[in-house]
Amino acid sequence: MLQQTRVQAVIPYYDRFLARYPNIQTLAATKLEDVLHAWQGLGFYARARHLHQTAQLIRDQYSGQFPSTYKEIIQLPGIGKYTAAAILSIAFGQPYPVMDGNVMRVMARLYGISTDIRLPKTEKQIEIKLHQIFSSKQASAFNQGMMELGALICLPKQPKCDECPLNAECQAFQSGKQLELPNRSKNPQPIIVNRIIILIRREDEVLIHLRKDKGLLASMWEFPGVEASLKTVADKFEEVYGFKVRSGKKLFDSEHVFTHRHWKMRVYQGNIDQGIKLNESEFRWVTIQNLEKYPIPNAFKVIVDYCRKEIIP
Repeated sequence: MLQQTRVQAVIPYYDRFLARYPNIQTLAATKLEDVLHAWQGLGFYARARHLHQTAQLIRDQYSGQFPSTYKEIIQLPGIGKYTAAAILSIAFGQPYPVMDGNVMRVMARLYGISTDIRLPKTEKQIEIKLHQIFSSKQASAFNQGMMELGALICLPKQPKCDECPLNAECQAFQSGKQLELPNRSKNPQPIIVNRIIILIRREDEVLIHLRKDKGLLASMWEFPGVEASLKTVADKFEEVYGFKVRSGKKLFDSEHVFTHRHWKMRVYQGNIDQGIKLNESEFRWVTIQNLEKYPIPNAFKVIVDYCRKEIIP
């Protein structure tokens, strides 16, 4: 939950999630749609899908007991080197150093490493240094201490160097370069994607669609939309959803920025032929009151708010 999300923002989600899914067996037995709904608002929904898949694998292949070797843990969905090391050191006391963003920032400043921190060679250099100072007998305390140092003291923009227990050894602090390090190249700009969203109504109900692909927002519910111009939207709808749509007046513009995508959405009202038979596993007519029961991404929050305000049952 903490991936690109502040601790204070995560706490209420974390508490609700654990109350709802107190153990692996409960989580594994739950429908993915319900897990995504509980995750709603945190973004990066692949994390929730991986968490659900991992719970089912642990239930089915490990008799409900979390594995305790690096070889086993690294193969679980969504778990990389950093997460595996954190689990093994903190939960099992095994000697694996954690190298997350906070730790890399501490190490880059501590040793005055000035090459781009995004480069593999820089990561390898930091990893070697980290292994040299790592306390294998106190793996959990060492890793948690380094992560906390980065989270609370060695901050990205306003490091509290005067409070840091490592300031006497820190090359960046001693040379006055703590604000210059780590050297991080800029994130690439998100790709702009222009989408036309059609709000399809039937009295006090709206049509939503389940995204079944494996890409962005998979297994979430959406308001149907396509990448097309207004002239080609009907044909594109037929290609993507299997039916044509008649678009009406424009309602408003909306946009949402993902990590690598920037959706610019033009929202129109529209309708489809009443005789069209929709696959109920992919499409639902939902009343405004029941929209909250479905995992709908924050990308569509403006549309949901519009429905609640303008569509009166």
